[in-house]
Amino acid sequence: MFFHNIQLYSDHPTLELAAFGLMLCLGLRIHEVANIRYQDIHVENRTISVFGKNEKSAILPLPDPLQNYFQKLVVNKSQDVHLFGNNSQSTIRKLRAQYKLYSFVSGWKYPGGPHLLRHTFISRLSERTDCPSQLLMYLARHDRPENTARYVHRSPNQLTRAVNKINY
Repeated sequence: MFFHNIQLYSDHPTLELAAFGLMLCLGLRIHEVANIRYQDIHVENRTISVFGKNEKSAILPLPDPLQNYFQKLVVNKSQDVHLFGNNSQSTIRKLRAQYKLYSFVSGWKYPGGPHLLRHTFISRLSERTDCPSQLLMYLARHDRPENTARYVHRSPNQLTRAVNKINY
């Protein structure tokens, strides 16, 4: 519903779908999204360069669901150096306000802000058997496993199923 509401109500749906898509599909932090520059997007080889905490950088695959948004955004390249706006603090404020609006319209009752999308990305990825912890840490851009572990959440149903698998 969240992404559907962006399509319905946004003045700039492609831009906002790309921004929130990066948070959900790659686990980017809001300040990482705000600092994405046109030169960081490599549509031809389907990657994006991300500059995160402590000046660390990573080249990440551009997920299929986001590929079309970035193809459109790169073609319509404006004079801005940054994709989402040249003032990162202003971009962060706008994204937080839009997140609050779309989550309200979507009927979300989840506490937290846009960082919830990062938690969702890491939790969902951690459920996959083909994603070892080293890959999860790399995609989360964490140095230590305990940092990544803080982002892994399980639903009550998942916990119940896990406990019921134990043979006594």
